[in-house]
Amino acid sequence: MFGRHLSGSAQLISLLNGFGYCVSNSVVLNHDTALANQELHRGEDALPSIIQAGKHVALVLDNNDFGEETLSGRGTTHNTNGIIIQRPSQSHEVVQPAPVTTVKRTRERSMQPPAVNLATYYGGKKEGPAPFATSVPLDRATYFPLLQHPKIIDLAYHITKYNIDGTLPSWTGFNQLLSCVEVPPKSVIGYLPVIDATPTEMNTVLTILQRSVQIADKLQLEAVVIVVDQAIYCKAQLIRWKNAQFMKRLVIRLGAFHTAMSFLGCIGKRFRDGGLQDILVESEIVAVGSVNGVFSGKHYNRAVRAHKLMSDAMQQMLLDAYFESIPEHEAGRVKELLSNLAEAFPHPNYHVILNSDKFKDFKTSFDKFLEASDTKPTFRFWSSYIETVELLLLFIRGTREANWDVRLASIRCMLPWIFAYDYINYSRYLPVYWLEMSDVQQTHPAIHQKFMEGEFATQRSDKAFAQIACDQTIEQTANRDSKTKGGHDRFHYQQGDS
Repeated sequence: MFGRHLSGSAQLISLLNGFGYCVSNSVVLNHDTALANQELHRGEDALPSIIQAGKHVALVLDNNDFGEETLSGRGTTHNTNGIIIQRPSQSHEVVQPAPVTTVKRTRERSMQPPAVNLATYYGGKKEGPAPFATSVPLDRATYFPLLQHPKIIDLAYHITKYNIDGTLPSWTGFNQLLSCVEVPPKSVIGYLPVIDATPTEMNTVLTILQRSVQIADKLQLEAVVIVVDQAIYCKAQLIRWKNAQFMKRLVIRLGAFHTAMSFLGCIGKRFRDGGLQDILVESEIVAVGSVNGVFSGKHYNRAVRAHKLMSDAMQQMLLDAYFESIPEHEAGRVKELLSNLAEAFPHPNYHVILNSDKFKDFKTSFDKFLEASDTKPTFRFWSSYIETVELLLLFIRGTREANWDVRLASIRCMLPWIFAYDYINYSRYLPVYWLEMSDVQQTHPAIHQKFMEGEFATQRSDKAFAQIACDQTIEQTANRDSKTKGGHDRFHYQQGDS
């Protein structure tokens, strides 16, 4: 069955069967059909048996678009995938699984799709939320102190890398080696029943919210967290704001992965035609065919890598200019500091140097240099590039370290850029999301406590500084699994052969 789902090849299964390594393709199809029927008999609200009752969970929902080739581009297949994420604990009981339903053995190799039972949404007048979060300070400067320590770590990365003999890990590796926090246990990830309807329809969204409340009841939780992208978020909030039960039982979060992609688009929109595209293409960091995906943020990994490399290069040029602007004796002291940092990395003494008076004096001098140079238009333009990439990395750091305060503070600093570069949908809903999350301590104190403990990100590896966003998790699990050649894609692309 593994070979069939991985390859989708009946010929391969028949070949392996001929050598005695597996059963025939016909038997594999029989088992696949029987397992599917058994899963359907569990019901629409079935939960994975590995999920613990009474413990915080996050429900992640996403659109799964199979993108078949059609003449007009319309009529493609969409459904709603869902996963449930939980940090394991020894002190809670596992949900008792429903009794296994015995399915009569048949030789069926196919099955009829089940009926889609969606709740009916009866429109009504659009209403925004009642006034909330009135005590949350809005001034961006209020949140700068929360980002100061992460900024110092990022500055230390660049100056440690300056003219170093040998190699220094990249930004991610640097922070992993420097991290001194305990690595959390791997998150438990379970799959929820698929809803065979597009999640951007109001009936589907209402069904998602109702099923989420049912899951909360089954797990004996007062409230659960739902993580979605912006297209679902705006519709889910319109329904939630008009329903008192949903307001009390559900906390809806915007996916950080999709938010980061939008911010990458802002960076690309500002700097692409300022020479950034030519630099990245000529240096062969980005291929010509990938340029649009990188600058729009759609090619997430390539875009983050490209901006990291470009920012690193500019930081090195900035340090060159800084050393030229200071007296020789002061430059000697600073270079001695850089040498000490390089020798101390990644040992605990590294943090001691960062807290020393010598480093504080260097940072004060460097900040004065930046302030004096900011009067030059070209310097100010490319300095803003370094600033936006730094802000992107702070946002990513908030997820990787599961630091809720850094996450919210970085979102607040991202908002002006989202507005400035006409990301209309995020301009409308990202401020609302930020305000709701800033006020969640008042509305849902238990969930806020879990966020502060880091249970808003997913740990999938044994390394530190490696947590990822919940909406990125569903892309790597349920959505990826359904796109295998033996998965849903086979049914949609080769209907006559399945």
